This record gives sequence, C-alpha cells and structure tokens, in this order.
Amino acid sequence: MEHDFNRPFREQSTMETFRAIDKRDARRFGAKVKAMEITNREYAQRYSRFAEMNNMRNPPSSSIHIMMGRLVVRRLGTSAQYETWMPSDVFEELYEPDKPLSQGTKAKPNKMDEKAAGS
Repeated sequence: MEHDFNRPFREQSTMETFRAIDKRDARRFGAKVKAMEITNREYAQRYSRFAEMNNMRNPPSSSIHIMMGRLVVRRLGTSAQYETWMPSDVFEELYEPDKPLSQGTKAKPNKMDEKAAGS
C-alpha cells in the first residue's frame, strides 16, 4: 500500500466523529470530537502549515521516534475549537466512535462507573 503524503493535510470535515466516554472530559473538551489516525511527525507537518488557521497545540516535543496517534479536533463548532495530537492508547481511553446505540445495547461504562462497581 502506498503512503498518502497528503494525509496530514486532510480537511476536518472528512475526519470521523467520536464521543467522549467520560462526562467530565465531555464538559472539558466537548462531547464530540473529529479525529483521524496520524503519526506525531505528520502532526508536526500539519502544524507547520495550519498552526494559526486551525488553532493547533504544539506538536509533541520528542520527534526522534515515530509514534502512531490521533489528530483530535476538540470543542467542535465553538470559538475555542482547536487541534491537538495524542497517542492512540490515550485516545482510545477517552473516546469511542460516535455511532447510535442499537436497540438493546447498553452504553459502554465509563471509568468512574467501573470503579464504583468494584471492577
């Protein structure tokens, strides 16, 4: 498979929508985010082109290692909207795909619910 050299420069509107798992994160960063898979180095490339226009947080300071992660657009649709990058494992702890729950399916419990249940 060929590498997509334009991946770091995709439009926000083409990114998948995810929702915050934890209510506190939803209040702090917005209930829904746009995100896409991207490496820390690709994020640095995007930052050099779109930093001011997209209100981007600084890239990770360590660019020695190439790490897969997610470009995340938080506080969607507000004047405080911004882009940031986070490692994949951190993203997966905070967000889940924004798909409607099918009938009879329970929502995934958040970490606070698991602690309260003694898990």
